[in-house]
Amino acid sequence: MTWNLTRRFPLPPAAAPAAESWRNYGTRRPLHPRDAATIVLVRDGATGPEVLLTCRSPDSPLGAVSFPGGVCIPADEDPVGWFGRPLSQWSQQLGETDYGRVRRFVVAGVRELFEETGYLLAGADQFTLAEDLRGEEAIAARQALANEDLSLAQILDRRGWGIRSDLIRPIGRWASPDFAHRRFNTHYFVAAAPPAQSCSVAEGLQSWLQWVNVAELIQHQHTSWLGDMVNAEHTRGLNMAQITTPAVQLFCEALNRYSGSVAFLLSVFPRTAVPFLQAQLSEGSEPELVVEFPESARDSMWATPVLSGFNEP
Repeated sequence: MTWNLTRRFPLPPAAAPAAESWRNYGTRRPLHPRDAATIVLVRDGATGPEVLLTCRSPDSPLGAVSFPGGVCIPADEDPVGWFGRPLSQWSQQLGETDYGRVRRFVVAGVRELFEETGYLLAGADQFTLAEDLRGEEAIAARQALANEDLSLAQILDRRGWGIRSDLIRPIGRWASPDFAHRRFNTHYFVAAAPPAQSCSVAEGLQSWLQWVNVAELIQHQHTSWLGDMVNAEHTRGLNMAQITTPAVQLFCEALNRYSGSVAFLLSVFPRTAVPFLQAQLSEGSEPELVVEFPESARDSMWATPVLSGFNEP
């Protein structure tokens, strides 16, 4: 039997001009995507699993409302302390043969997470994890990362820390649609929120950062509940599909199937290379985003909401 699984998503208003241009002027060579990484943090709240979301510009390849993350930079290649699975295993899971490139994606994810949220997946050894990082030194370190005055490796080396890669699980690679004017090649990772740390908005980086209950999020995804909660000019009055990417929606739908984050994390450890996914522009009269799931994604968390018959709008 031929494997054929697709999911359709409304086209976000911010993406409409690029999509219209792509259609009007015919198929062209897509812009080269920049490598990027995002770490999705999950935790158990009082009423079920929660996910950490932040607000970005409306044209961000990660979505106007998305998980913490951003592009890889040259400093992510600096030698850094490393605890956990060897790069050879990471290479197999990410489907990347270049060990330097593999490490760069992981370092970028950890760096962006710390810079944007204050959560740091690092410690002195494979048994310890950095604790509360709300002091002036941590704030200054986050600002130095944002300004690229220091690399993550330099910040960790000063404390004798290394990245706790054993706490991070790769879950997939997504490419921005071909028509987009800004394109990312993004590796998605997931981790449990460090229990002795807390999040805070980084001054000048973002205006909104919040833990959101996924059950409520999915319950209200076809309303402006999330957009009004963010309360930004480019989110108010818009539903979830209009301000996020398919990756954000599918992840939250998958997490919502579990009563706790631990069970979810245990279910997503990849036994083979993570799947590659991409939303493309539909060919119908009404522009939509279409995700076609490859055979390699059949058993992944990304396909679970679709296979389970999740109700689309």
